[in-house]
Amino acid sequence: MGRPVPHRADALGRRRRHAARGGRRGRHAHGAAVRYDGERVSGVVRRGRRGASRRGAAGRAAAGRAAAGRAAAGRAAAGRAAAGGLLAVGLVAVPAWAPVWTPHSTHLTHSTHSWAPVGSAVAATANQDEECPAGVLIPERGWAPDALALDAAHRIATGAGVRVAVIDSGVAPVAHLRGALAIGTDVVGGEGADATGQTDLTGHGTVVATMVAARPLEGSGLVGVAPGAQILPVRAWYADDDAAQRDGTAPTPQSLAAGLRAAVALGADIAVVAASTAEDAADLRDAVAQASAAGVLVVASAGNLADDDDPTQPRYPGAYPGVLAVAAMADGLVPVAAHTGPHVAIAGPGALVLGGLPNGADCVLGADGNATSWATAQVAGAAALLAQAYPDEGPEGWVFRLTATAARQDPDARSDDVGWGLVQPLAALTLVDDGTARGVDSPAVARPEPAADDEPPLHVTVPPDTWLPARQAVLWWSLAAAVAWAAVVLVGRRRGPAAPRALRR
Repeated sequence: MGRPVPHRADALGRRRRHAARGGRRGRHAHGAAVRYDGERVSGVVRRGRRGASRRGAAGRAAAGRAAAGRAAAGRAAAGRAAAGGLLAVGLVAVPAWAPVWTPHSTHLTHSTHSWAPVGSAVAATANQDEECPAGVLIPERGWAPDALALDAAHRIATGAGVRVAVIDSGVAPVAHLRGALAIGTDVVGGEGADATGQTDLTGHGTVVATMVAARPLEGSGLVGVAPGAQILPVRAWYADDDAAQRDGTAPTPQSLAAGLRAAVALGADIAVVAASTAEDAADLRDAVAQASAAGVLVVASAGNLADDDDPTQPRYPGAYPGVLAVAAMADGLVPVAAHTGPHVAIAGPGALVLGGLPNGADCVLGADGNATSWATAQVAGAAALLAQAYPDEGPEGWVFRLTATAARQDPDARSDDVGWGLVQPLAALTLVDDGTARGVDSPAVARPEPAADDEPPLHVTVPPDTWLPARQAVLWWSLAAAVAWAAVVLVGRRRGPAAPRALRR
């Protein structure tokens, strides 16, 4: 493995991270310690369009809200930029096609639980219709598909035949999931239970599922990372408000554990848990171990930051052995503030990404810094592509391919913020595993031994020349003869030619 890049855990670093988060956060709690790691879908940011721009009063109202939202985002960004630290998504430029949605404070309540953000599921549903009207689609697909090279990746694999369990609030049977949504289950069993898992009051599970496996839909830019995968909806909670806490339909470590066991029973290849808890619960730990033993890859969020969180506090199940823990990034390989640690393995697109809601609308999410749910969904989709292309490699091989090929500045180093970097499905699909991948060791091929630097120099022994004395004698006699001959010629030339006999006296 490559050298780790230590997380900056000093007090100044923590203060900067808290200042950099910005946006809307639920209160950190002291009771049941589970929260989902994407903004409440009432905090969905962006309004869609029905092909063309809306005109009239609705269009003017949207423009006014967009301007107000951009101004608010700008003010928040200035404060966060001054504070330093990781990105809170207000620092990301919002595209013109995605007007900013400013959440209403009335949609938040203060709870004694660490499930955050908290609020009314009824208010959430009403707000979905207000900010992302039913059936309205967004034709632009945003930055993430290009950053992940999905068009080229889908020419190799689509996740066909791979079963992805979404352990969440349920998954609604929206048009984007036609042909993808299987019969799932409900592990809560409260009033309003749906044995198929296909009821979603909050919208969170539906967004996750569409990011994993949305099929192409005319007029929409939303296509899942694995548009051929099958979604198994495992409904592990109904809502997150105080009433749900009282009647036992809110998320708990035990409901997550029950969801993982149900995913194994349904035959899942991959289980997505876009939720996290600070509680290291034995039941949840055991359920993760059982899923791993059954050959199921558990993909879980590293965890969003609430107001008074310690970012170095591990969140579960992401911090358990064998789990692929996912952080979030914005366009340009910019990290989004979240929980960190040595267990964080990889990052996915989480800021300003497109997802689908139970009301059939498209919306852009992740503008308020609650982004690790959406990142987790997209990494799970990438894993589904590998599960189709390399079924025999299993979870260990899929994780190797994902982490070895993730985009990062230093190929030999990981960080506690974003692990090995931004997931790259195409590179993972085309990797030739010969044991030489930078930073990450292959589970199947041993890394070649490097050449030793202290090898002795090569010595060549020349046998003795027995004819050397004779050749030297001949050489000297030849040289003497040449000198004598040269002397004779030189003396002859100095005397000149002999006179003719007739002239002698």
